[in-house]
Amino acid sequence: MLAINHSVSSVASHIINSLVLDDYCNTTWDGLSCWPPTKAGTTVIIKCMEFLNRVPYDTTQNATRECHANGTWAPRSDYSECRPLDQKDESFENLWDIKDAHTIYSIGYGLSLIALVIALWIFLYFSDLRCLRNTIHTNLLVTYLFIDLTWIITAALQTSTSNEANKRRNNSFSASLLDISDIVVENQVINCSQSSYRAKLPL
Repeated sequence: MLAINHSVSSVASHIINSLVLDDYCNTTWDGLSCWPPTKAGTTVIIKCMEFLNRVPYDTTQNATRECHANGTWAPRSDYSECRPLDQKDESFENLWDIKDAHTIYSIGYGLSLIALVIALWIFLYFSDLRCLRNTIHTNLLVTYLFIDLTWIITAALQTSTSNEANKRRNNSFSASLLDISDIVVENQVINCSQSSYRAKLPL
């Protein structure tokens, strides 16, 4: 992203540096924003950039840059008021709730499985406990054992599939966001160059 901004900034500077207005700071692109022609000795205020390093920013805040009395820009623009947007989402909070519930269920089923194995070992190891009633209990324990195993295996497979799907979704979203941010930057540079050209045209 920084490399793109640098190359785009170089092209923009080459186009607009020759278009200078008397007693004005010329239109310029600083790699993040387009600064319009500004009267010497004043400070210009513009909206914050829309994207920085793929992160969306709050465009309701403002950035400033000073135009010196000699018609040159201050070395740095002031972006101190620009803040990234809060990307908290209820869906992510619900996702964490689901993960917590899944962890609790996994622990519960795991403990149940261990207890069932111990109980079955006791019933099968001690011959004195073998009777019709304990045989019925043993069959019941085996049933619960298979239920626990089925749940644990199913949950493990679903978690693995879900993680792969989330990874693909995140990669796709990041790529889309990068494309959008690149388009925004390119459009800003084009508009910046066009506004500089229009400012130089005779009225």
